[in-house]
Amino acid sequence: MQNNDNYTKPPRLADWLLKRFAPAGTLEEVQGDLLELYHYWIETDGLQAARQRYTWTVLRLLRPFSRKNLPETNQYHSSHSFYTGMIKNSFNIALRNFAKNKSYALINLSGLTLGLTVSMFIFLFVRNELSYDEYLPGYDHVVRIQPTVTSRNGEQTWATSEGFLVPTVTSLYPEVEAATRILRNDNEVEFKIGSKQFSELGAIAVDSSFFKVFPFPFIYGDRNTALDKPDGVVISGEVSRRLFGDVDPVGEIIMKDGAAVVITGVFEDVPDNSHFNFKIVVPLKSFWPDVDQSRNMYAFYSYVRVKSAAQVKPLSEKLLNDWYAIYGYLDEKGVPDPPESFKTELGLMPLSAIHLTSKAEKEFGVNGSLQVVYIFIGVACLILIIVVINYVNLSNAMALKRSREVAIRKTIGASRGKLFLNFILESYGFSLLAFALSFVMMMLLMPFFNTLTGKQFDIHVLLNYQTLVPAFVLWIALGFLSGFYPAIILSSFNPMQVLKSGIGTSKSGVVSLLLRRGLLVFQFTISALLIVAAFAIQHQMDFIETMNIGLNKDNVVIVPVKGDVYQKREALKNEMNKLKGVERSTYASVAPGKRVVFLTVRIPDLAGSRSGNDDGTRDMRVMAVDHDFIKTLQLEVIEGRDFSIDNPSDIQSAFLLNEAAVKEFNLDDPIGKPFEYRFGEPKTGHIIGVVRDFNFASVHTKVEPLMLHILPWYSTLCIRLNTDASSESIENIEEVWKSISSSPFDYYFLDASYDALYKAEKTTSQLITYLTILALAFACLGLFGVVSFFIEYRTREVGIRKVFGASVFSLLQELSKEYMLVVIAGNIFALYPAWFLVNQWLQKFAYRVELSVLPFIVAFLVSVVLAYCSILRVVIKTARINPAVILKNE
Repeated sequence: MQNNDNYTKPPRLADWLLKRFAPAGTLEEVQGDLLELYHYWIETDGLQAARQRYTWTVLRLLRPFSRKNLPETNQYHSSHSFYTGMIKNSFNIALRNFAKNKSYALINLSGLTLGLTVSMFIFLFVRNELSYDEYLPGYDHVVRIQPTVTSRNGEQTWATSEGFLVPTVTSLYPEVEAATRILRNDNEVEFKIGSKQFSELGAIAVDSSFFKVFPFPFIYGDRNTALDKPDGVVISGEVSRRLFGDVDPVGEIIMKDGAAVVITGVFEDVPDNSHFNFKIVVPLKSFWPDVDQSRNMYAFYSYVRVKSAAQVKPLSEKLLNDWYAIYGYLDEKGVPDPPESFKTELGLMPLSAIHLTSKAEKEFGVNGSLQVVYIFIGVACLILIIVVINYVNLSNAMALKRSREVAIRKTIGASRGKLFLNFILESYGFSLLAFALSFVMMMLLMPFFNTLTGKQFDIHVLLNYQTLVPAFVLWIALGFLSGFYPAIILSSFNPMQVLKSGIGTSKSGVVSLLLRRGLLVFQFTISALLIVAAFAIQHQMDFIETMNIGLNKDNVVIVPVKGDVYQKREALKNEMNKLKGVERSTYASVAPGKRVVFLTVRIPDLAGSRSGNDDGTRDMRVMAVDHDFIKTLQLEVIEGRDFSIDNPSDIQSAFLLNEAAVKEFNLDDPIGKPFEYRFGEPKTGHIIGVVRDFNFASVHTKVEPLMLHILPWYSTLCIRLNTDASSESIENIEEVWKSISSSPFDYYFLDASYDALYKAEKTTSQLITYLTILALAFACLGLFGVVSFFIEYRTREVGIRKVFGASVFSLLQELSKEYMLVVIAGNIFALYPAWFLVNQWLQKFAYRVELSVLPFIVAFLVSVVLAYCSILRVVIKTARINPAVILKNE
């Protein structure tokens, strides 16, 4: 009988080597773990086998990293070599795991790469939208005056203001450093250089202080004096290069609209992220000398630069309080005496906030939407959450495979802290590879993204610090978030329990299971939410495209009236009507789909309806048209009659109203009622007909009151083709134009103009659709990976069930029911958020679809079917395995 003490002691030589060469500080922990294993091996394998395994384990620990156990202060050559070795070791381990588990690693890598690509694209879009007008030095010192007028017609906020405001505000408030007015020209400006003729859109007339308020860099000329000459003109770099090449054009004499002007400067092109865009700048007072006295005409965009950004808010408060003094509404004693039922609030809109937040009347261009920006930020976050969940789920699942690796590494001396750091470094390395691949994908997909969003990004935008710094921050956050929990789980395994049973602690296993299920539910909640959003948004866009807007916009060509065409308009129209493919044509002051102006009218029957001194004067939308407008656009006259060439008096005394105007003004039996036009050259007449409401603007707002009358104040020629538009029809129209006019020919289609009204919504719809597909792909990919992994651990169960007679179908139900419940739970949790968010988005439209249960049913069916298909192959493959093979291997 052996002595019990000698029986339990490990081999002396192995114990001596361990004490001699094990790293200081870890000997006690390693020796204790090995001793526990040694006792376990004795019980299960016998003494001799236990001594051999103990010796072999010690040798594996010391070889090839053995070094003499030096004093602890000299143990490491340097901290740098330690961390370099750790990073190198982590890299090697990560590569081995990648090679060992290729399918899971590829699922993780592809999901993370695609998710980062999408998120970075959204980041570029959002950053561009949020950076509007911030390219200008001191942009936060510049504000736009936006009057909110309360009158008989209610409240209306304008982007434009009256001409007298800028000089008045400048003289009253010393904090104003400079101010300028902008008068926009929507028509083309024609240039002539020798025998060459050009036309340009984007001309503005401004005060001489314009470049003090907006300090655009100059390529040629002096910014401070460029607008001092009444006959001067400043052009953009693009126009300069096109007209003169790469030479200085300052001092060149050119013909502009038939008048000689001199080029006094060339400014750098206005960037795309600007709320206004212009190419030609001329002095305002050269053709509007009394602009400082201009009142009651909201024609000017008024901008003010204050001396410091801190003065913006105090100035805004002053304008709100002093509006009556600014307008001169004071009696002899200086007491405010504004007109009854009239009030103007002068608000200030920060320059950088105009693009996303200003929805005033007569905006400079089509602004963006802060809501769309929020939607894209939310979607980007959801996509990132999904890919992080995939990473965590698969890493959590793979922890079972790596449990023995962790146990051995802890057995041979690795502390929990070092293991945690090791796994975090793996996560950072993995996410860094995904970032590199995502940058490559972004370079390849950039043209497609530009087409989708209408932006002009190039590869250089990916390489500047504004992209690289956020990308670096995102990498730091993503690497930590995706690696933190797996690192916690893996580093917490008990080596004794793992080497005995092959799994970690039961506590971590339960937590891991609950987390895995919870994350899968969250993934499919996001996916279901996006499906509902994509379906509802597309339904609304289909509704907009197919709804009856009250006119026929198909096969209508819009030709802008410019140059000498105005004097030859009747000859041009007659020749157009003779063309084989033309049904009829008409002139209008503005094409439907473009902004219709507010003008003053008077309806005598309304006198006294609002107050004792109410004379029936109102402001309403007014379009000037010719006799053929109703017929060409196929509007419907529901009461009275249309304009007629057989009634010459219609030119001076006939007015048409739409249904909205009749309802707004409570006009019972409107036909024959007196009506007056009071803008410019007034005319008096009567209402001859009522036109069914048609959407002359977008469906974001309800149809407003509109008056139509005949007045030769035209800017567009609308031509209806009697067949589908073809290149031959356009060529014929162009030939007629050139035979009558020397001005350049230009055109667009009316349906395209209406489509442009919903550009933001169309972009949102397309992006949400693509992102929904990606989210579903990520969710199903993650589900496939997790299911594939965990079903491997249920093969013994499958074998036993098949031995007891289970069919493939019953096994399919058993193995997949957990994951189908996950998908169903995700859809249930998505119900309220999806309903709330989609309903909020639909509120933007005055005409909209009702949110039904159909999108939710579609989301449920799509997610369930795709999830089931994604795991079907794995489950069937496992269920069809021969149980004899499974149990034999076991």
